Amino acid sequence: MNNNLPRVSIITVCYNAVSAIQRTILSVLSQTYENIEYIIIDGKSTDGTLAIIKKYESRIAFWLSEPDNGIYDAMNKAINNATGEWVLFMNADDEFVDNKVVERFVFVVKTHKNYAVYYGDTILRYAIGDRPVKALGLKSMRYMMAFSHQSVFIRTDLMKGKKYSLKYKLASDYDFL
Repeated sequence: MNNNLPRVSIITVCYNAVSAIQRTILSVLSQTYENIEYIIIDGKSTDGTLAIIKKYESRIAFWLSEPDNGIYDAMNKAINNATGEWVLFMNADDEFVDNKVVERFVFVVKTHKNYAVYYGDTILRYAIGDRPVKALGLKSMRYMMAFSHQSVFIRTDLMKGKKYSLKYKLASDYDFL
């Protein structure tokens, strides 16, 4: 591992995700970028999810399975354990479009260093096919989420300083951003 490269903490939160978790894990583990810290926070699954996590635990920096108070509580637990300079949430059922996403992100950060958040487009995968979703401009944040959580890298120090509010069940990421 090259310690001169910024560490990127990729976080997966899940609960009873046996049908999706392996695809997500393999998507993260197949990234070509070498300084990734992978964290999984599971909400005490009972469906076989833990067996899949344990299958890959030698390549996971930190994982935890315990009851939580919803997705944002799990995300906050992961933030508390993140040691990278950047954090990205790649939750169960999410996956990277290819194995060079993090590598390309780090290249962008090296050339444009002044930002605390970087975001991009997303491809939503459905049984009937893929649907590309273009990220919107920041002005649209007044009315709606401009991009998907799995396509936004955020400085970890910013995340540790604010965290997600537990008063929202579905939109705490929108509130944070």
